[in-house]
Amino acid sequence: MRETDGQLLEEYKRVDRICQDMFSCQYGITEYINEMERTAPYQQLQISGWDQDYRSLKHIRWLRNQLVHEIHPESSTFADIEWLEDFHQRIVEQQDPLAKLSRFEWERIDEKCSAVPEYFDNTEEEAIFDIGTPYSQDFPVSWNRKRALAASIIPYAKTVIFIVALIACLCLVINFWYEKFTLLFYSAT
Repeated sequence: MRETDGQLLEEYKRVDRICQDMFSCQYGITEYINEMERTAPYQQLQISGWDQDYRSLKHIRWLRNQLVHEIHPESSTFADIEWLEDFHQRIVEQQDPLAKLSRFEWERIDEKCSAVPEYFDNTEEEAIFDIGTPYSQDFPVSWNRKRALAASIIPYAKTVIFIVALIACLCLVINFWYEKFTLLFYSAT
């Protein structure tokens, strides 16, 4: 094993540990890659360097697996080690692709919250809670966000209530005419 291979394995362990902590799982880098794969393509396009980071992570994981499991592995380069060190630093500074995506999504939510209707305009209280994303503690969820969600659901709720009322009316009309015709039919025979 070459010197670069040992350095790559050590740096891989560092990045893997920080990813394990982020996702509360056993295989941190693999989970990071899986999370990137689960991200919708339109979201991936919003983050610069997403594809390059994804490909580099997969390459580094492949290299690590080659070094650990193969008899004649492909050797790593200083560029691989430098990229992995840089990626580790970006995770720490929350400049990695998933952190950028999370921040981008929160910015979109904030934009939508600025258009909250007046009947949801009580902004005195602020609530912070975990919504299950690796970076959620950095983005407080305010009452405005909750009100925006409620405001976005209200039109659908009104539509559902209208449809249920319409179906109930139709059932009453059908029942009325059914009884009328059955009575007419049986009285004629």
